[in-house]
Amino acid sequence: MNPINVIMEHKPYFQLCQAKAEKIIRLSEREFERFLKNPMEYQDFIKENVDLMRQDESGVYHCLLVIGDNHRDGVLVEADGYDYARYASYVPDAAALAYDSLSEMGNRLAFLVDLFVTEGAAAASEGYWEISFEQIREQSGLELGENPFLQELMADMVTERPEVAEVCIWRDCFSVNYRPEFCHDHQKEEIPESQEMGYEAFVEALDAIRPDSREAAAVWYEWAKELEECDKAGEPERAGRKAEAFLSEFAGRFHAI
Repeated sequence: MNPINVIMEHKPYFQLCQAKAEKIIRLSEREFERFLKNPMEYQDFIKENVDLMRQDESGVYHCLLVIGDNHRDGVLVEADGYDYARYASYVPDAAALAYDSLSEMGNRLAFLVDLFVTEGAAAASEGYWEISFEQIREQSGLELGENPFLQELMADMVTERPEVAEVCIWRDCFSVNYRPEFCHDHQKEEIPESQEMGYEAFVEALDAIRPDSREAAAVWYEWAKELEECDKAGEPERAGRKAEAFLSEFAGRFHAI
């Protein structure tokens, strides 16, 4: 996820209100950046549109949405009869506010991507999963079959998820390759059951082959603990074979020699 401009407040207390953009004012990149730095300065565009801005009887602020070239962000302004931004709110992604249909589509696609990525991680076989455009249409009503733009957009959104390594668009479906650590079949992979042998039992097993083998057993036990760490790949909570399971395997191999 790419970084965005935000206003980060220390120990915030949010007083939310409703606002509606009555008109979009587009400034040049330079003008917009100057407005962001000096929002209390006199602005011609505010004076010219002062009649559009007000707070109605329901408490809704009717505002100008000020945006700039080469900027995703914007500022909602309610001048309260003045010629400067007397009330203002920074908007990180102004395009979604400017177009209700874009906002609704964005929310809809985000919900679907979250649903499908989660569903796919649970159902993927060896990290691979497919979902057809027909399945998407049946579940959401979204028609992708004849809409390459939406196909590309949805594929890009899926690719941005950390669980996903690669997405391919085919004639009638998406295919998704997941990163192994996010796949349920990988996470829940059962470690084959094996007998475990305690250290003292291992010492006895070695003594039966060659007396006074405690010192050698200690060396093998240290190696078994190292193998246990390797099997867990440095993740203590991850399921893996214990050192005692490796001791049991060592003892079996020694007897077979």
